[in-house]
Amino acid sequence: MNTETENKKACETIATIYGFFALSTLLSFIPFPQTMLLGTAGYLIAIAAAYIYKNKYTEPPYDTHFRWVIRTFWIGTGIYLPIMMVLMTVMVMSSVNYGVIYLSMQSGAPLDLERMTADLIRSNAAVFVEAALILFAYVCWWWYRCIKGYLALRKNKPIENVTTWF
Repeated sequence: MNTETENKKACETIATIYGFFALSTLLSFIPFPQTMLLGTAGYLIAIAAAYIYKNKYTEPPYDTHFRWVIRTFWIGTGIYLPIMMVLMTVMVMSSVNYGVIYLSMQSGAPLDLERMTADLIRSNAAVFVEAALILFAYVCWWWYRCIKGYLALRKNKPIENVTTWF
């Protein structure tokens, strides 16, 4: 195959990986198990493809794009995701009224989890809004990385600073 055909295939492969990441980010945070599972599968397919094809397309500018998507995956899932989950868990758990739970358990009455959850959300709406904003920032970070990479790819340019987080 000639170089032009190889470059076109490399460009299509990387564009597909960016698309999988962007779509998977959206699906992962729609609160239904099926969409979350599809989103997770999309991430895994994208990162597997990036690792498989990074050794096939080693010439510039494509080499930087593979490094960019691989770093996006590991920074997002290995650093930002755990920090975000711990922060959101602490925020939500700090707003729980454990006294009500304790008294209900002491009385032997069954816990009305639906009512307790509704009361928790109603009385701590600001905490849930803050948690949603943290989640939104995380999604925006993923999309920013995908869009930045895709736009550079469309211009047939390398990623300028692959090691940056933004």
